[in-house]
Amino acid sequence: MLQLCKRTFVSAAVYVICYLCLHVSRSAVAMDGFLSYHGDIMLGGLFSMHTVLQTAQDNQLATEAQCTNFRYRGFRELSAMRFAIEEINNSTTLLPDVKLGYNIFDDCNHVKKALAASLRFAARNNIATIGFDDDCQCNFANPATLGVVGPTSSDITISVANLLGLFDIPMISYAATSKKLSDKSQFPNFLRTVPSDFQQPKVMAEVVAHFNWTWVGTIAGDNSYGRPGIEQFLTEAENKGICVAFTKYITASEGIDDALRAIENNPDVKVIVAFIGGSNLEPLISRVTRNDITWIASEAWSTSSSILQFTDVTRGTLGIQLRTGKIEGFKEYLRRLSPLKEPHNKLLQAMWEEEFNCKYEPDNTTCASPPPGDVTPTPGIHVATQNCTSILCTRQESLNGSKLLNFNDLELTTAFHSYVAVYAYAHALHDIFACRPETSPLSDRSCPNVSAITPRQLLQFVRNVNFTDSVGEIVTFDENGEPAPHYSILNWQEKNGKLETVQVADAVGSQGLDLNHSIQWNNGANITNTQVPVSTCSETCQAGFFKGRIEGKPTCCWKCQSCGEGNISTTIDADSCKQCGEREYSSKDHTKCLNREVDFLDWTEPMAIVFVCLICLGTILTILITILFIVKRNTPVVKASSRELLFLLLLGLLLCFLSFLPFIGIPTNFTCILRPFPLGLGFALSISVILVKTNRVRVIFEARLPSSLHRKWLGIRIQLLSVFLAVLGMLVVLIVWSVAAPPYPEENFDIQPDKIFLECKTGTWIGWGVMIGYIVVLAMCCFYFAFKARKLPENFNEAKFIVLSMLIFFIVWISIIPAYVGTTGKFVVMTQGIAIYASTFGLLACFFFPKCWVILVTPERNTMAYIRESTTEHSFVTAARVTIRRQTEDTQTSAGSRGSSKSGSLLRKGKKGDNGSGRKSEGLKMGPLGNKNTSNNNRLTSLQVDNSPELFRARSSSSPTIIITEHQDDTEDMSAQHLTVGHHQPTVQVNTEPTDSSNNVPNQDAWLHPQSPELSYTKYGQDYNR
Repeated sequence: MLQLCKRTFVSAAVYVICYLCLHVSRSAVAMDGFLSYHGDIMLGGLFSMHTVLQTAQDNQLATEAQCTNFRYRGFRELSAMRFAIEEINNSTTLLPDVKLGYNIFDDCNHVKKALAASLRFAARNNIATIGFDDDCQCNFANPATLGVVGPTSSDITISVANLLGLFDIPMISYAATSKKLSDKSQFPNFLRTVPSDFQQPKVMAEVVAHFNWTWVGTIAGDNSYGRPGIEQFLTEAENKGICVAFTKYITASEGIDDALRAIENNPDVKVIVAFIGGSNLEPLISRVTRNDITWIASEAWSTSSSILQFTDVTRGTLGIQLRTGKIEGFKEYLRRLSPLKEPHNKLLQAMWEEEFNCKYEPDNTTCASPPPGDVTPTPGIHVATQNCTSILCTRQESLNGSKLLNFNDLELTTAFHSYVAVYAYAHALHDIFACRPETSPLSDRSCPNVSAITPRQLLQFVRNVNFTDSVGEIVTFDENGEPAPHYSILNWQEKNGKLETVQVADAVGSQGLDLNHSIQWNNGANITNTQVPVSTCSETCQAGFFKGRIEGKPTCCWKCQSCGEGNISTTIDADSCKQCGEREYSSKDHTKCLNREVDFLDWTEPMAIVFVCLICLGTILTILITILFIVKRNTPVVKASSRELLFLLLLGLLLCFLSFLPFIGIPTNFTCILRPFPLGLGFALSISVILVKTNRVRVIFEARLPSSLHRKWLGIRIQLLSVFLAVLGMLVVLIVWSVAAPPYPEENFDIQPDKIFLECKTGTWIGWGVMIGYIVVLAMCCFYFAFKARKLPENFNEAKFIVLSMLIFFIVWISIIPAYVGTTGKFVVMTQGIAIYASTFGLLACFFFPKCWVILVTPERNTMAYIRESTTEHSFVTAARVTIRRQTEDTQTSAGSRGSSKSGSLLRKGKKGDNGSGRKSEGLKMGPLGNKNTSNNNRLTSLQVDNSPELFRARSSSSPTIIITEHQDDTEDMSAQHLTVGHHQPTVQVNTEPTDSSNNVPNQDAWLHPQSPELSYTKYGQDYNR
């Protein structure tokens, strides 16, 4: 389809060319607005000197219609081309001995005029090269047009480029910026000295982003210039985080109302980007009432004089302008122009008529002389008389002060690029004349025949030119035939009640904006306002915050949110926060990353010093107690506590005190593995010793049958073996743990954001749990046996202190569990230290401080007599309680068969007696167990104990009489292993015969202090052990 359309277009163009070939001989110029200058090499030019093409008359072709609305800028553009050719022809270095000529047409900014002129460029070439028949050959004496400068408009350029592309005639435009023209597959013959619209939207987006405007509106022309340009801007704006509130496409007559409503309904939009021509924008600007808008103007209207007149609305406008440059001598060249020098220059004549408002040729509307009554008629001003409406030009008017010469460098921009385009052709032709095969850009590395240069050859050389222009910048063309983008940023500033364009910045390539002048903004009140307007959908987010998206709204509408822990933002309106490194943390305001402090329980910390003091205190106390017990090792208190087990207990407590040393300082592999060993072994040794000792004493005093089994299992070797096995079990647990999953040091980054905690990981919780469980099981057994032995004699009864120490142990370790779980870092270590020393000091205080008190403060209790007394009291109370309980049971059993018994007491020495009724006595005889024949060395001492108020206050008159016989020997060794059942027990008899309570007087001397008592009782001739 595309090939068919192209073929149709080519055929139509060829027929038009043939028509021109048949009729062009009638006249040298077949259309108005044509200027020609003969040269060795001819260049073509298309310029918009007028902007309106009138309707053709009935007898006219459309291309022959009159053009109106003179455009000074267009005349300067074509004059710049003529001036450049004049300079080149006068140059002795560039194209010497070669004369350039030109064929220049005024296209009236209309495609029909432009195509008609382009056909003349093509007709002057050999169209046989595209394969048409000989009937359409046109042979003229005029040389071929090798290249074209222009046209101005992008729409016209697209049509002309399609036509001239059929003949490979190169085109260099000085103002067409449409992005479509960058497509080399469709326009291979097109080049330009201005950047394309693809680059201009980038600069416009850069301007918007530079001033942090994120909420803008866009207006574009509904044509091939506005739509592609604004679409490219929208793409660039999205990449830069700029949101567009609305986009409206308008023409000079359509879309105006819709665009006005959008402007009025978005008061928060303070910036509008307008990619449109001045003629299409003017109707909209004239109706805008807001004076707080900053307009961003594309190059098509950035210097438009028609829009500059709307001062209140357009003040502060920022315009994108093509690169400006100076043409030395150009203004003088324009000043020297005169119709008298160029009588056949129709284009100059049109300018002259517009400048001086006169008629170059007389007609029925002109006056031959100034009308009477007007003494000083001013050229260029319409005069009104009864007979004429204009005057005749004298052709001698002066251009000084004329509009033609009233321009600045900005208004000369397109003329400058026209000037550069001519020099591009000149340098390409110069390269052709100086061509060498090794430097030829042609595909076959050949050099063109200078006497028959073709447009296609010239096109290849133009694409490869490289020269420096009049302002010192290098001119080259890229693969799309475009120069490096270079724009100027203009600001419309009000001075003396009028708006003037002032260059305030440069934009070169991707280097960003280079502001070099203060900018005047539009706020509707203060024309000298220098405060940058704010055009955002949301408030500005300061450093330390980022723009959080709001659901359902554009990306430029956000809510400022603080950066989280470990994240920072250092810029205003940051899109996201930057995460700090693993060894860094964010400051409180989240604006910078700081190095994290490495933390552990250092030796210099207060808590570490406290723990060291506790270690020293516990160690010193343990050593002092050990020394004291060594010195007092032969005293009853020490001997009764089993010296071997006592010193093992002190060793275990010493290990417990020293076990916290590996917890202080930098954790290493060695210290992490070492930590559980002194802790586990110390507690295992301490608690197992207490367990064995407590159980031993309990068994001695509660044993019922004296046997070799008791003596065997109560021996010191078995006790030490028991302790050894308990400690060995703990050692096995620790060794397996350290081999299978040993603890290791690790850096913990998750506890506090500003610190890195060095800690020891357990390797596996199973090892730690088994170790603690092992200790807890020993402690529970110890607590149980200590509770069972709580009623032993005072000197042998450490049970209540052991119970207290075990309670402290359990309370400390149970209460420490939530604290251990709830703490992190070095506080875990501190928690462990508190638990260790609380339980260790509890064991030391409860077990050894009472003994030390007896040894040091109350030495009278550290004697054999005191120990025997306390032992006898315990034996008596125990036997009495048992005897009374049994006697009471027997009495209650026989109460129904006999009468009430009389109360009384009977003192007997190992005799049996009958009661008053002739019955056998129910007394209990407590004599020596084992061998009933007591030794001759034994001495009997009778004790009479009646039912005195102190001992039997609650008893009735029928309470039995207790008889105790004491056996003493010379034994002095009171160690616990000699306290065996069956030796040196007193005899206790209970008689239930009625006695007279008045005869029972307590004998205070009867309370003796026996050594090593032995208790037994006999009931009805049977022996019972207690």
